[in-house]
Amino acid sequence: MLELGQIAPDFTLKDHNDQEVRPGDLRGSWVVLYFYPKDDTPGCTVEACEFTDGLERFQGLSARVFGISPDSPASHRKFIAKHSLKVGLLSDPEHGMIERYRAWGEKNMYGKKSFGVVRSTVLLDPAGRVVKHWPKVSAAGHAAEVAAALAELQGTASAAPAAPAAATPKAKASRAPRAEVADARAASAKPAGKATAKSGAKAIERAIEKALGQVSEKAAKAAPPAKASRAPAAKVKPASKTPAKSASKAAAPKSAAPKSTATKSAATKSAGLSAKAGSKGSAAGRSTASKSGRAQAKSAGRAKG
Repeated sequence: MLELGQIAPDFTLKDHNDQEVRPGDLRGSWVVLYFYPKDDTPGCTVEACEFTDGLERFQGLSARVFGISPDSPASHRKFIAKHSLKVGLLSDPEHGMIERYRAWGEKNMYGKKSFGVVRSTVLLDPAGRVVKHWPKVSAAGHAAEVAAALAELQGTASAAPAAPAAATPKAKASRAPRAEVADARAASAKPAGKATAKSGAKAIERAIEKALGQVSEKAAKAAPPAKASRAPAAKVKPASKTPAKSASKAAAPKSAAPKSTATKSAATKSAGLSAKAGSKGSAAGRSTASKSGRAQAKSAGRAKG
């Protein structure tokens, strides 16, 4: 196993594009070097795909990811093209660098012992020092394990899930009011001497006054409000009609009609009496005239005789 804190062993390897890569070229970045046995095998494919899927997270942590195996650059290119891999792949056909990083050893496959690449991973800091070494790992889930360790080493907030971090302030906020309420209750429970007794007596008096006021209000409400409201209404209606009638009667006085009728009847009677008197006068005149005429005729006859 590599010693933590040591400068990473030097190497010069070709990547899948036949470009040489050295540790000095990687200074200033976090570097993930994962070692795998062979291209396009089940376990190696799973591991490469998981590192590819998590590449954005690694880039967010300023880390570069490289896979190393004894396969040739041409084999790496086919492997990348077949599975759309985005990680860099380094070729170490002589397994010299693999051995220096303690990734070469004896393996037991189905009871058959052999030497080959041991699936393992090394994490380097920006200064090129070894900060984490996984000497033997499983393919599935290992990429997430490396990302979590990297975030923890950097001391970033991404090492912890967002939900628990948000839950902590809520718990604290919920505890504070409860403590304040408890303090308030404790303070109110403590006696405060004569002042407390006086204030308590005043409070009782206010409570009694309030209760009496409520009782009086209830008694006032209990009185029959319907009768009180109906009596004025019944009185108002006749009052409104009486002025109207009196006004109409005042507008047309009763005495006017009878006086005019009496006047007319008196005039009619006087006229009738005058007419009768006139007729009687005229009749008397006529009779007087006729009498005087007859007298004159008689006297004239006598003179002639």
